[in-house]
Amino acid sequence: MRRLLMLLPAALSLVAKRVARRPLTRRYLNRLFLTAEEAKAPQLTLDAADRRAEHVKKIIWRGAPPPNATLRVGVLDGGAADCAASLDAQGRLRLELPEGLATPSTRPRLDVILALPAPLRLKRILPQLTSLGVDNLWLCGAARTERSYFGAKFLEGLKRDSVPRAAPAGKLRDLLVEGAEQSGDSALPRVALAGSLRPALRAAAENDYALRLAAHPDRGEGFEALDDATGAMTEVPRARRLRELVEGADAGGRAVLAIGPDRGWEEPEELLALRRHGFDLVTLGPRTLRTDVALVGLVALVQDWLDS
Repeated sequence: MRRLLMLLPAALSLVAKRVARRPLTRRYLNRLFLTAEEAKAPQLTLDAADRRAEHVKKIIWRGAPPPNATLRVGVLDGGAADCAASLDAQGRLRLELPEGLATPSTRPRLDVILALPAPLRLKRILPQLTSLGVDNLWLCGAARTERSYFGAKFLEGLKRDSVPRAAPAGKLRDLLVEGAEQSGDSALPRVALAGSLRPALRAAAENDYALRLAAHPDRGEGFEALDDATGAMTEVPRARRLRELVEGADAGGRAVLAIGPDRGWEEPEELLALRRHGFDLVTLGPRTLRTDVALVGLVALVQDWLDS
């Protein structure tokens, strides 16, 4: 017993060290992105402490570069190519950049209107949307959206209007770049922070879409909800599966997808507003899904249809 008591402090110290150790996480960059300014010269040297250089040395090359090493590089919202790469004596990463990297990239043909989710969930969603390919992203309020979400610190640089713009430098842009690095596509979503659904719908109405979809559960035939504006019961339109809605639509055009909060769009007011702007209600089936799950599923399906 005495021996066990003598060993106990050492055992507790070892456990404390293991708990305090940060978990090993590796995020593989499928393309190294440069700024337009960095890509102006035919050669670029990244400092040894640069995040991108460290990733290449530790994760991609795992130490020394292979013979005739090349890396996939690109310019954000610009072109992409392979380039020769090497390390100098100080551990800096040297890149031989090809011409044409600053040429604007082809933008995705999908826009998204997203009822603003909780900040932590939005941080998970933004890289996924960028990876899947989104052109304009309207973050908007909804009847069932917590107003406190608009106070998220990483959204502070956005103007409160319905005009999508390039994300300002900061955490928001970093999250978008993370998704671009994962997918290898250089196009970053342009983001707008609209106060409510209606300004976002008016802004989206300026575009010509072959497909307008709003995610909502199928309530079945003859389902009615109380319209607070009129005090009368109003029938809620039925939601249909995507395969039905794309029949006859032009896959060479553009599409817009509206995703509400976890509890859905307000019935019937917001659904009627969506219908007035030409949106069809779409469902992924009988399961109740969280916003992020429904969003990724529908964006992937619509992108697949656009690429068909």
